[in-house]
Amino acid sequence: LNGTGALVVRALQAGNDTYHAANPVDRSFTIKKASQTISFVELTNKTYGDESFSIAANASSGLPVSFSIVNGPATIAGNMVTLTGAGTVTIEAAQAGNTLHAAATAVTQSFSVGKAAQVISFKELENKKVADAAFALAATSSNATLPVIFISSNPEIVSVANTNGKWMATILATGQVDIVASQAGNDKFLAAADVVRSLTIQANPSEVSLTPVLTEERLKIVSVNASKNTGVDYTPWLNDDLNNIVKKVWQPNNNKWVDVTLQLEHRSTVNRISLYDFEGIFTVNPAEIYAVNGSEITFLGLFKGEDYKKWVNLPLKEPIIADAILIRKYSNNIPQKINVYGKVIEEIAAASESTKEKKNALKSISWSAYPNPTTDKLQVELDPELKGQVTIDLMNATGHQLQHIDVKNNSTNSIQTLSLEKLQNGLYFLYLKVNGVIEVKKIYKQ
Repeated sequence: LNGTGALVVRALQAGNDTYHAANPVDRSFTIKKASQTISFVELTNKTYGDESFSIAANASSGLPVSFSIVNGPATIAGNMVTLTGAGTVTIEAAQAGNTLHAAATAVTQSFSVGKAAQVISFKELENKKVADAAFALAATSSNATLPVIFISSNPEIVSVANTNGKWMATILATGQVDIVASQAGNDKFLAAADVVRSLTIQANPSEVSLTPVLTEERLKIVSVNASKNTGVDYTPWLNDDLNNIVKKVWQPNNNKWVDVTLQLEHRSTVNRISLYDFEGIFTVNPAEIYAVNGSEITFLGLFKGEDYKKWVNLPLKEPIIADAILIRKYSNNIPQKINVYGKVIEEIAAASESTKEKKNALKSISWSAYPNPTTDKLQVELDPELKGQVTIDLMNATGHQLQHIDVKNNSTNSIQTLSLEKLQNGLYFLYLKVNGVIEVKKIYKQ
């Protein structure tokens, strides 16, 4: 047989001297195409990102086998497979047949494509001080197609944020915090293992020599001042009468954030703060407690009102120098009494007669800053009779210098202008330094 189709076979018998020739007899039958089978080499599992690979299959007829993707994240060209994602891939091997061989029964093989791993590289962080400026966070990954994000274990000490595509860490208080570099996965990549770096925020070196604090005493609060008048009377904070508390004000004007400063009688080392919790719980918009030391503001903790008619201590990780306590509060979310404990600082070599004279001289000098609050620009008007070394500095709440003016080089102009347009709304400090003596004003940007 050398082909397929219908075949007729005729039987003939010639005659002889005795017999006539026989009538011919025809018989027909069909020759069908030969069957064939495919042997498809087993496929092994892969990982997304693996290089393209070849596959193999043979037909029993010796005819070439073709391949196609039935489903799954892959493409095929000839016998070369390229992975396009993770999942299950099914490939079909087929042989269509020819004039002699029927089409083979297609054979499929499936294999799994696992998600690729991602590895983050994140260097150790150097310790910082409270007054240090915000700093950039940077990490790389073996997969650059997905972003690496950062998380702070304690945003009250260091907050992190992505600003215009750049991750920045902002220091808010002393303490230890973990900065976590994280990278989520997707349909192609596994989530990367988090990389954690510890960061210690240290207090700023004190400019004053201190005597050892051996005992603790109640520190006197001499005044209380609010950054905005919302109708709340805070004077009950100046006495110990639990029957005389700060009354709640239920007016829309009080539904805002206000900074209330409790001025200490003397600059002191604060060991602890005791707060009287009266009524109400406010886990949303809790009161924020800060220590103020000149231009340096340190976050101490939150007051959420979770206890009822009892004194609660605000834990401090370590004693902190302060000349005031600042309560940043929303509406009526406040403690009803505030007691501050610690030790008044003995300032060595800071009370000389010459220094006192300089301070008295400064008090006699007229200077002002307006408008305050301001929305864009601040005018600083100085006494035209000022002599000597005069500088103006604008600081943020963490003590970072934002602007500096050396007035002695502009002595003919008693009015200096500072631009606050690009600054965020909030509290700032304006320093006037005259011959080494400093006076400070609080400036509010809104």
